[in-house]
Amino acid sequence: YGDINEETVRMNIFMENKLQVIEHNKLYEQNLTTFQMDTNHLSDMLVHEVVAVLNGYRGERDESQGSVYIPPEDDFIKLPRSIDWRTRNTVTRVKNQGQCGSCWAFAATGALEGQHARKTGYLINLSEQDLVDCCRLCHGCQGGLMTLAYRCIFMDGGINSEF
Repeated sequence: YGDINEETVRMNIFMENKLQVIEHNKLYEQNLTTFQMDTNHLSDMLVHEVVAVLNGYRGERDESQGSVYIPPEDDFIKLPRSIDWRTRNTVTRVKNQGQCGSCWAFAATGALEGQHARKTGYLINLSEQDLVDCCRLCHGCQGGLMTLAYRCIFMDGGINSEF
């Protein structure tokens, strides 16, 4: 934190959020809600601050041409009730953008990682940092769009992977 005043404000916010967690978990123990809560690295932030950090995408109406519909080969195919992509090795571990407004880079790499794994059977961990640092169509930690990230990847002839 920048100074003792900011630290005090953040501690008060954390304590208020911790009380909400405790009260919520009491409801969970009584089967009055379906999930438990806990504190984390965002617990010293107000709701609008968390939203500003984590929810940045505002798509443009005409940014893409739309999807191509591919009809199923069998009209009577039985779909599973649910799919856990983790068990199919098609998603990487959970990643954290921290205080950097780079959700656009994480969205782009996550989608590409999953599609690459589904197509090739090989899961690769792509570099969000590559996009944050090198995609000139976006603004690094100040924001961007995943569609522009795709364009950067295409124009650059690919993207680096993490080791």
